[in-house]
Amino acid sequence: MANSLDSKKIFILVSSLVTGGAEVVVRTIANGLSASRFDIHILCLYKPGRIGRELIDSGFNVTSGISSCKFDPCTFFRLFNIFSKNKDAVLLSLDHHNAIFWGAIAAKAAGLKNRILSVHSTFLGGIRCSNIQGSKNRILSVHSTRFLVSKKTFKFTDRLVMPLYKNVVALSKMHARYLAEEEKVDKRQLAIINNGVNANKFYPSDSEESRRKSKRKLSIPEGNTTVTIVAALRPEKNHDMFLDAALLVAEKRKNITFLIVGEGEEKARLQTVVNKNLLEDRVIFMGNRNDIPEILSATDISVLSSVWEIFPVTVLEAMAAGLPVISTDVGSLSEIIRNDEEGILIPPEDSAALAKAIERLADNKEIRLDMGKRARKKVLEKFSTERMLSQYVKLFEKTLDLAPH
Repeated sequence: MANSLDSKKIFILVSSLVTGGAEVVVRTIANGLSASRFDIHILCLYKPGRIGRELIDSGFNVTSGISSCKFDPCTFFRLFNIFSKNKDAVLLSLDHHNAIFWGAIAAKAAGLKNRILSVHSTFLGGIRCSNIQGSKNRILSVHSTRFLVSKKTFKFTDRLVMPLYKNVVALSKMHARYLAEEEKVDKRQLAIINNGVNANKFYPSDSEESRRKSKRKLSIPEGNTTVTIVAALRPEKNHDMFLDAALLVAEKRKNITFLIVGEGEEKARLQTVVNKNLLEDRVIFMGNRNDIPEILSATDISVLSSVWEIFPVTVLEAMAAGLPVISTDVGSLSEIIRNDEEGILIPPEDSAALAKAIERLADNKEIRLDMGKRARKKVLEKFSTERMLSQYVKLFEKTLDLAPH
């Protein structure tokens, strides 16, 4: 066997690369590893999606339309044909259900032994959250004996093929523990790789005038504090909590603007909530944006109000931009943010606590800036793209049995 990873082929198998944290990580891995010594091939079972199209435009080899539908048996034969010609490659499957199943059995049959599964979609609330109730709009989650989860991560078909993967990537210590204890993943398969972001793409405003200029570009009223949430408009992101807190804050303060960045199934309902509570002048729906660094440079406080998460990229991006983050204490957020150090952790579904935290940071610029500086420092030291990529390289070496003994 060769003693180098030079020109090794890496297949990244997904259902589609739409907008989302996991998909952003795939793009980061593809760009980062391709820039070094890897031959990256993206395999999309369905349409490539927005991020997939970006990779195509960047010159990546992207094969899409492998499956015509969820139960298309031809998926196996098409993947088998690809893998049988590349038996010494590495397969990195994202935890999209069809990618988990078809990738495992096709690679096994083709003799491609180096199979890795990267898990991003766990419905993990946390272990310190207790007695969370359904909101007035939906049922949120149910308790397991140790973890707060909404439902199991893996389907029967996933569990059937899980032993075929050499390694299963978890995003944090808590996530690995959850996968072992609740999902019964063999501990010997588990590898922990934190998500990472390119901090050079995010730039803390170096002066108040710089931040004011950024705000003017987004038509934010002069002198207003900006509170921003960047998250897909889906139920688990719990924008209701964000809007409840906005209403509580708006009753006391007139100089705070709330930005909602993202699109999704909840948009029409959330806009109705805003209109019903007469918050149209206080809350701005930004939609999907390609200028997140610019939006964050116009932001004073970043918020995440999710009822479950694992290791959210949006939080890392806000921290890289030098912002304090107020987040619900779910998933692995406590492994990212130390309460009152890089941000503030609050209980999920506690709109009053969120409003209080917003008011505290809005009223104290010094605390805000200090938290932001510590947040960026932590990303540079622990959650950088370079660190994440180096850990994936080490995992590939281990999977290929190229690591020094």
